[in-house]
Amino acid sequence: MAKTALNYFFIFSVFIHAPISFAASKVYTLGIVPQFEATTLHKEWLPLVRHLEKALDIKIKLNLYENFEDFEFDLFAGNLDFSYMNPGLMVQAHKTAQFEPLVASSTEKLSGLLVVPIDSTIKKVADLKNKTIA
Repeated sequence: MAKTALNYFFIFSVFIHAPISFAASKVYTLGIVPQFEATTLHKEWLPLVRHLEKALDIKIKLNLYENFEDFEFDLFAGNLDFSYMNPGLMVQAHKTAQFEPLVASSTEKLSGLLVVPIDSTIKKVADLKNKTIA
């Protein structure tokens, strides 16, 4: 079962591409990475959007996407004021689109997998010391 948007909000990261001081007349855009169907994301995220609108006295347009390419286009074209994305995309958005992280989980641990060719001399993480990997 899908977690609520509020849980997602704190588990990963929300990025901002707008000044922190809000203009009352502006409609801000919040783009959500399409990890579930748009109808599911709408149901999960709309309560948080409404809460933020009321608490901050602003308007937020929730941008949902059918595919990752459309989300990525809006993200890197500067069409979003806020975005919810996975940690890998977070790094890229920070470097290339000047998004700044606002929220990240203090309890959820991010884990990953390091994969090398079977014939690689890298056999353990320590083998990476003083190596350039990216």
